[in-house]
Amino acid sequence: MFDVQAAFPDIEPIPQDDGPHPICAIQYPAHFNMVMGYFRACLATEELSERTLRLTAEVIDTNPANYTAWHCRRKCLAALRKGLAEEMEFTTEAGGDNPKNYQIWYHRRAILDEHFGKKEDGEEELLYVDKVLEEDAKNYHAWSHRQYIIEKFELWDGEVAYVEKKIDSDIRNNSAWNQRWFAVHLKASKDGGGKYSARGEVDYALEIARKDFHNESPFRYLLGILQECWCGESKVNEGEEDVKKLTGEVREKLAEMKDQGSSHVHTALVDIATKEGDKEEAKRLCEELRDKLDVIRAKYWEKQIQKMGGGK
Repeated sequence: MFDVQAAFPDIEPIPQDDGPHPICAIQYPAHFNMVMGYFRACLATEELSERTLRLTAEVIDTNPANYTAWHCRRKCLAALRKGLAEEMEFTTEAGGDNPKNYQIWYHRRAILDEHFGKKEDGEEELLYVDKVLEEDAKNYHAWSHRQYIIEKFELWDGEVAYVEKKIDSDIRNNSAWNQRWFAVHLKASKDGGGKYSARGEVDYALEIARKDFHNESPFRYLLGILQECWCGESKVNEGEEDVKKLTGEVREKLAEMKDQGSSHVHTALVDIATKEGDKEEAKRLCEELRDKLDVIRAKYWEKQIQKMGGGK
């Protein structure tokens, strides 16, 4: 254990200054006050030493969200030319009890950015992220870090398959659906001339949708793909005629699901009918949503009906 006071016999701690008349001074624990007092003193003298590095670990232990401590730690590492493999181990240990701490993830990324560039480094980091996602498959910071690693180390080849496993284990995991969108588009930009197969993504979304008609995720993903097909930004392999054919096929397949009583099926059909200019069908679907399938948003659907020239 690091003895802070013994390590800094020549330093006078700087206490927290809440002003001359603090209204509601926080009663920090004695150990916290002591550690922070020495840390403020080191910041004031800009001391970047081995003992300051060890002090930052104590500060982080008392408050892992202390960004200044992490920043000071990086400055110490650079000044001391310390081994970065050990630092990644330290960050892993700190993150164990704090998997959603932004400062820890940022520190990890900063170390990778500055000192690691081999493909093997990226693959090892993906293994770490995978362990975090096994504990919480919806950890936003872990998914964001995963995207960073995939782009930095060019590891996109197996990402779609990885995400499929995550979706299979929880088809309602919106984080995994978002990652699929990222992976498909990134792979297309790197290997496919910027284009991907819309049909492949549509078929996948429909396949998952059939497993739970009341799961909004695949329907949102499906509509996102169709929107890219319709906007004509040339992000998909399919040409204009293929897009028309694909849209018609999707409409038919969704129509087969209508008796499942899913508001998501009807909502998707509203978008497609509107795109195809079938105003009467779109209006009828909105009425069903308003009156039966999505009553909690009845006023919204009534508004859509009014835009189409109908309504109560």
